[in-house]
Amino acid sequence: MNIQMSARVNQHELLRAAREAAYSTPLEDFHPGAPQLFRNDTLWPYFERLRKEEPVHYCTNAPIEPYWSVTKYNDIMHVDTNQAIFSSDARLGGISIRDAPEGYDWPSFIAMDQPRHSAQRKTVSPMFTPTHLDELAILIRERAGKVLDALPRNETFDFVDRVSIELTTQMLATLFNFPWEERRKLTRWSDVATALPKGKIEPGELLPVTAVREVLEEGGARLALGRRLISVRYNVGGRPKRVHYWSASVASLDDRAVPNDEVDQIEWVDADRAACGYRAASDDLA
Repeated sequence: MNIQMSARVNQHELLRAAREAAYSTPLEDFHPGAPQLFRNDTLWPYFERLRKEEPVHYCTNAPIEPYWSVTKYNDIMHVDTNQAIFSSDARLGGISIRDAPEGYDWPSFIAMDQPRHSAQRKTVSPMFTPTHLDELAILIRERAGKVLDALPRNETFDFVDRVSIELTTQMLATLFNFPWEERRKLTRWSDVATALPKGKIEPGELLPVTAVREVLEEGGARLALGRRLISVRYNVGGRPKRVHYWSASVASLDDRAVPNDEVDQIEWVDADRAACGYRAASDDLA
């Protein structure tokens, strides 16, 4: 109870400070997409003020490209349903707050305009009829119950891996008719789409040495390691994996480093830009 009360007090203080900041900051300095607003759940006063004073806002004060934000319901619906004016096509900016690098603006079902979108939507629409959604709801409840019942008691465990990723991966395997016993490949493929440099330790190698070597090999940067950060555990192909992270500064860049069979693209950006635009399931840059 004391922990819960303390958490409520801390959140109340965060919201109070956020409200003061939101109403004292000039609108031209607003960055409503700032990751920390969502991490701390303090976005509400910023969006409240935008709805009152500038419901269609153009942000130029961000570590990424300038972007528009729309905060009133009717305006959002107008944008979301008017494809003739507002495009979702990946080649025209897509649906991400950050522009995709040239050559990586790949089309996808949700980043596609008509008529291509409708043609692909027909492929998946049978899975989302009212009757089938009712059946999926029953299945989701059953699986959620089994996953929660199987969690260990009185010991620390990885909730993201055991619950969040597992339930999501189960449903993706069902929707894609993907082999059930290989469903964690879906998680792996998602992780490697956008990930931090990492690799295997060589025999007799110390962990800090591995970290420096892997970043040089995969990212072309020579590092000066700082303090050790977190370690993350997850399963790949049914086998446990553990990744260790360090803070570091870039001492120099090696222009000879090029993408290889493990790396599609190398791009070094500052921390704020990374937090806005790069995140994978098991690599939280925030």
